Amino acid sequence: GHTRLSVWKNPQSLGFWARNQQTKFNNFQNGEKTVLTKRKFKLLSDIGFKLDPTHVILTWNDHYDELESFFERFGSCRVPSKFHQNPLLGEWVQDQRKNYRKLLIGMAKEISTTQSNFDQLDKLGFEWCVSENSWED
Repeated sequence: GHTRLSVWKNPQSLGFWARNQQTKFNNFQNGEKTVLTKRKFKLLSDIGFKLDPTHVILTWNDHYDELESFFERFGSCRVPSKFHQNPLLGEWVQDQRKNYRKLLIGMAKEISTTQSNFDQLDKLGFEWCVSENSWED
C-alpha cells in the first residue's frame, strides 16, 4: 500500500485530512503555531506519510477533480494563489492560466495542457484572465 492521496472531495474525506496534515507540517516548518506535535509528525512519517506536499504527484485530472470540488464548495473557479486548504491547487490554477497565455501567443509546444484540458476548464467556467487585486480573502 501507500499513503498517497490525490484529491480532497469534501472536508470529511481522507484526502482533505491528509492535505491539512501537510499544511500543518509546512506551518510547523515555518515556525508557525500548529496543533500537531513533533511526536505526531514522527508517527505520520513512520508509517510512510509524505508530510511535504511537494512529494505528492498529481495528474492533471486529479487537479481538475480538486478544482471541481472547489467550484462545488465556493461557486467559482477563482482559487486564491495562496489557498491554505490546498496550496497545490492554487499553483495549478495559475499554471493553467500561464499555459493558456502561451497557447495564445503560439508557444503550444512548450505546454503540457491539451486543448481537451482547456475545453474541460471552459465548461467548468474557468476564468482565464483575473486580477490578483480582485481576490477576496
